[in-house]
Amino acid sequence: MNEHKALGLYSGGLDSILSSMIIKEQGIEVHLLNFVSPFFNKIKKIPQGMFLHEYPLGDDYIKEVISEPIFGKGASLNACVDCHIFMLKKAKTIMKEIGADFVFTGEVVGQRPMSQTKKALHIVEQMSGLEGYLVRPLSAKLLKPTVPEINGILDRDKLLNMSGRGRQRQRELAKQLGVLSYPQPAGGCRFTDPNIISRSYLIEKKKDLDWLHLSLVLLGRHFCLDNGLYLIVSRNDDENDLIRSYASKGCLLTGFNNEHSVVALLFDINTDNLSLDAGILSLCGSIVSKYLRKPEDAQDNYKVEFLFKDKLIESGSFKPAIDEILKKYLL
Repeated sequence: MNEHKALGLYSGGLDSILSSMIIKEQGIEVHLLNFVSPFFNKIKKIPQGMFLHEYPLGDDYIKEVISEPIFGKGASLNACVDCHIFMLKKAKTIMKEIGADFVFTGEVVGQRPMSQTKKALHIVEQMSGLEGYLVRPLSAKLLKPTVPEINGILDRDKLLNMSGRGRQRQRELAKQLGVLSYPQPAGGCRFTDPNIISRSYLIEKKKDLDWLHLSLVLLGRHFCLDNGLYLIVSRNDDENDLIRSYASKGCLLTGFNNEHSVVALLFDINTDNLSLDAGILSLCGSIVSKYLRKPEDAQDNYKVEFLFKDKLIESGSFKPAIDEILKKYLL
C-alpha cells in the first residue's frame, strides 16, 4: 500500500494522462477527478492502477463560471480561469475527504494565453485555497517548489519543465511511457467550440439559466424571435428525441412530411410563462416547415402540431418560410 495519495484533475487528454503517470511513477497512489457535464467529454478509460472519481457539475458552476465569471471569457464561451478555480476548490474538498497529500493538474506554462500564463496559474492557486499544495508535474521546474516537493513526498528532479504551445515533448514522453492512444488537443471542452459561439445569446440572456437550457446550446438550429421568444429546430432524428425530452421547458412543435419529422422547442428566455398568439404560431410553423421540404418535393404546405403542457393547442398546415425570414432570425 502506498504511503501517500494525490488527487489529479483529469480530462482524459494527453497532458492529464502524462501528469498522472509522472506522479504514479514516484510511488504515489493516484486518484483522478473528472467533472461531468454535457460540455465535457466522457472519460472512457484511465491509466492502469489509478482510481476515478466523477463529480457532476451543479447550478453553482453555472452561477460562478457561466453567468458571473470574475476573470471574463475567452474568444468563445470559455471562462477558463474561473472554471479552473471552481474545479480546484472542489478538488481541495475531495482531497481532504480521501486523505490525499496534494492536488495536481496537467497544465503547462504558456500553453494557453488566457489561463496558463505564470500569472494566471498563480492566481488560480491562490484563489482555490491550494497554495503550496497544487503541483503541475509537466512544468513544475519552472514554478516555485510546492509543499510535497519541499517535504520530500515528490522528487522535484523527476518533474519536468515543459512550456509553450508546442506538443512535441508531450508526444515524445507519451512514447516513452507507452501511451499509444490519446485525444487531440483542445478536444475536451465544448465551451471552446466556435460552432456554438453564435448561440451565446441564449446563455447571456436567459434568466434563471439551468443545465437543461444550457444543454440546448449543443442542439439544433437556433432562432431568436421577437419579444424574447426563442426557437430551436432539430437537425436529425437523434435530435428529435433529445428535443422532445425538453418538452416541459416550453412549447413542443412537431412537423411531418411523407418521410420524416422535424421537432422544435419554443420558449421565452425572460419567463416561464409562454404567451403564444396566431402570428407566433404561424412564424414558427413556417420555420419548421422549411426544414421538412426537400428540393424535389412539390408540396407547398406541411403539417405542424403544437403541444404545450401536454395539450395540443394548434395543428395546421404551414407554408415553408422564405430565406429572408430565416436570415432575419437564425443565429
